[in-house]
Amino acid sequence: MRRSAVILGIFWALLENLGGTGAICSTNKYEKGPRLWLKCSHSSLSEPLETGNSMVSVLSISLSNIPYVPDQAFFKFGSDLLLMSLHSCGIKDIHATAFDGMYRLKKLILSSNNITYVRPEWFSSLTSLEHLDLAYNSISGIDNDVFPRLANLKTLDLGYNHLTCLPTKGLEHLRSINKIRIEGNPMSLTCRAKTTRWLVDKGVNYMSYSEISENWLDEMLWMCGFGEPEVEESEILMKECVLLSLFNQLKSALTTSDSYAFTVSECVNERNAVASCLLQSGKPGKPITNGEAMRKLLLAVHGSA
Repeated sequence: MRRSAVILGIFWALLENLGGTGAICSTNKYEKGPRLWLKCSHSSLSEPLETGNSMVSVLSISLSNIPYVPDQAFFKFGSDLLLMSLHSCGIKDIHATAFDGMYRLKKLILSSNNITYVRPEWFSSLTSLEHLDLAYNSISGIDNDVFPRLANLKTLDLGYNHLTCLPTKGLEHLRSINKIRIEGNPMSLTCRAKTTRWLVDKGVNYMSYSEISENWLDEMLWMCGFGEPEVEESEILMKECVLLSLFNQLKSALTTSDSYAFTVSECVNERNAVASCLLQSGKPGKPITNGEAMRKLLLAVHGSA
């Protein structure tokens, strides 16, 4: 889906360079009453700003070429804008006061752009914001002062970025939060363990449908770090603990009567031989540990995949 959007964006950018803007804007009624919904695609910022007025409550711009959002970019819409979506617009940076005056905005979508860092100044005016979507960017950092400005936020989507950690110290300021999406980030095991445990304790849902099957990892991380501060603070020890737990589960599965009931004896013998070989493959007089054996096995599987 995202690749298709990128390809379309490139296609329309080429058309603009050839002399045709290709901008498409339309205005529709928003719910009941005089309020409007302005939709634009394949445009720059100038088209929606020329088309829209203070009656617009929803602004949606997609598949466009807007690498930079300037100072007070949407000020002409006044404080009546309730929802704004800038999806797949190639945004790389945003001026500190780009969203000035948008005091009633409840939902802001900035997904599928090229944002690398989230700054607190963007949210100075967004005191009513309840839903923030930053998924599918290249975000590797979030300023510590961002979360204190989002006290009314209910949902936060940070899925599929480059975050290696999401410290709970900042999340404590999100007093109204009930869902945070962290799927698709290369978070360290030590940070993930602390963050997910904190989210569970606070009753915040962080599991998406596709992550439910991976919940075993978080439970294993919590088990490894529980009462073991040395392990909880060490990425290496945390990895070894997870691998050792996996190894023990594999070993248990190979030796229980249930596993033999559904497996021919030849396969059981071969798997036992593999486990035995891995355990004895250390240096002379120094057998390999269970954790190292599991790591070897997983690396071998990964290498042959």
